[in-house]
Amino acid sequence: MRTFLTLSLFALAVFASATPQFSREFQTSCITCHVHGAKLNSFGEAFAANGYKMEGLKKKLSAPLSAWVSLQNQNRTADPNDFKSAFNRLELISGGTLDSLPGSYFVEWRVVSKELQGDGSERDRSGRFEDAYVNWDVSPNLGVQIGQFRALSQIDVSRRIGLGEPVVFSTSLAGSASSDPRITSLRGFSVSGRSPGIRLGLSKRKSMDSADGTYATLAAMFPGEFSIPLTDEARTNASNELELRPKGVFAEVFKRCGPNSIGFNGFSGNNERSYFGVAGQSKIGDLYLDGGFGRAETLGVKEYRYSLTADWIRDFNQAYGVRIEHRQIGGQKIMVSPYASWTLGDGQSVVRFIAEARFQRQKYSQLVFEVGIQF
Repeated sequence: MRTFLTLSLFALAVFASATPQFSREFQTSCITCHVHGAKLNSFGEAFAANGYKMEGLKKKLSAPLSAWVSLQNQNRTADPNDFKSAFNRLELISGGTLDSLPGSYFVEWRVVSKELQGDGSERDRSGRFEDAYVNWDVSPNLGVQIGQFRALSQIDVSRRIGLGEPVVFSTSLAGSASSDPRITSLRGFSVSGRSPGIRLGLSKRKSMDSADGTYATLAAMFPGEFSIPLTDEARTNASNELELRPKGVFAEVFKRCGPNSIGFNGFSGNNERSYFGVAGQSKIGDLYLDGGFGRAETLGVKEYRYSLTADWIRDFNQAYGVRIEHRQIGGQKIMVSPYASWTLGDGQSVVRFIAEARFQRQKYSQLVFEVGIQF
């Protein structure tokens, strides 16, 4: 723990004056688009839906690049008193319009990507891409997305306050087995998982300065991961892969009105896989609710799953929440995960500290801490 705190203070000292890409380009602060952390307000949702541009905003010439650095500390599931630390992320991020072309792009490259496992070991996947896609606006109401992206677009779990992804969206449906464990893993499908793919999207928005409206998407997702492995271990855990036979087809229909949305989504794929779910978001004062319920099936084995997240966002600098979720399979018990998030700065850079606990009957409790800076 002492090592973690020392590194945290070092991060605060070195990066406190840095500036992220969009704030730098449009000469504005983070609170223009965000309510806390990565969670967007209505203007931020509209800015993203409109391809990172907005009527009346003047773009300044600057480097189209920002970075995200973070360190993580957590205990081992087999020994709750044994905490391990890791420099888990150095990420380069770039996004924006395609100059005079009708479209936009977004890329996240994890130069350093390390995960702490339950047994205390590290899994090195340095060099992999998270999002890496291009949006092409065929018309004001029709768009095509090509690259690597999350299947679910109604609720972007990347913008969550806590550290863990909701189980209703993140739990994988297994694909067919391969002699290569890496390929077997990539053939799995989860609603919020990233995969190479192509997506067709229809929208009927109220106006170009709002994200409110009705949306429908249809995506073909492929087994694979875009990567430029940077270590020997990453060449095994994060090799660049792409299979041209799709996992299946994912579709969703949803309606958005400000911070509220309701929608249905479904997946049908090989290995006798299917998923049908409902997802929603709501805002009541300073309380933000989101979650979903789903029915999944693989090779005749069915399960139901749900997640409900409640975030109390007091202001840009502090937020508190809890995630309650369950999978109705294998005797698993309900998991409860309370968390808290604090930030320093509300200008053009943000340092953020997150603490999350995970409680589940018949398992050891887990504590996870992360400190990060975006600049």
